[in-house]
Amino acid sequence: MPDPPRTEPIAALVTSPEGRILAESVLGTADPGRIALSLDGFCSSMLGSPVEEVLFCDISIGAAFGLRLGNARQVVLRAHRPDRDPDLLASVYRMQLHLSDRGFPCPRPVLGPAPFGAGLANVLAEGVESEQPELWKQDRRLEQHGPRDRPQLLSTG
Repeated sequence: MPDPPRTEPIAALVTSPEGRILAESVLGTADPGRIALSLDGFCSSMLGSPVEEVLFCDISIGAAFGLRLGNARQVVLRAHRPDRDPDLLASVYRMQLHLSDRGFPCPRPVLGPAPFGAGLANVLAEGVESEQPELWKQDRRLEQHGPRDRPQLLSTG
């Protein structure tokens, strides 16, 4: 069995009292080792590959973990509090999948809401920019200009 992922990035989340409270409410624990094992178990069972590395993590009303899996795939796991409506999360998953399938520059959903921690989690593919380069570039160009310039940019490509 491979070693569980390192816990340093996760430990940084729970150094403050607020971080510990948020971790308990979203993840069901504030123990970095247990969180790492939960991530590893979830990814192994739901995605077919264990966590090799925790690339980033953040927590507020939910938690986000950038993960490199053992199969080299990079994903973002988003954990939600138990009071989040599962039907709403499933609708967001379907809409994001619909948009991604049609070339909209957004992360592609990999897994819809599934039990994780104290609530539910969904998983997104990382690397939108490489999957949708032309749309992403156009979107970035639009961000660099004011509202009056945007119609002209859209019409000229």
